[in-house]
Amino acid sequence: MREAIEFIHPSFEIIETRGDLVKQISLALADNAQQRSVIVGAPVRCTSGIALDEVEARVRINGREVASGFGSAVLGNPLNSVAWLAGKLGQYGKALRGGDIVTTGSFVRQFPLSPGDIAVADFSGIGRVEVARSKS
Repeated sequence: MREAIEFIHPSFEIIETRGDLVKQISLALADNAQQRSVIVGAPVRCTSGIALDEVEARVRINGREVASGFGSAVLGNPLNSVAWLAGKLGQYGKALRGGDIVTTGSFVRQFPLSPGDIAVADFSGIGRVEVARSKS
């Protein structure tokens, strides 16, 4: 699997909750109701020297650390998430293509951002990504 992945990126998934998740959680999950977009940082070549399960993400909001977690939180290794997706797509005659961006799953829980907040995530050995919520 690793040889099929050219680059990895530090990233933030931007969520947007639609509807009442408490009352309709199954529908929300099927609709992918929280996914809005993804912010990616600079690419890093995916080499055998990067143990993705051992990569630590440290998240700060407005300079205060709010969470940390490891790649092992994603099905034991983020590559397992990509392998699962490739297999599931194959069941439907589909495939990942070169250049596709795949989000593997989160190393830490989600955090709401208020207007003016700045969130930064540092991924050990990979890099950093930053996002700011506009004040309006």
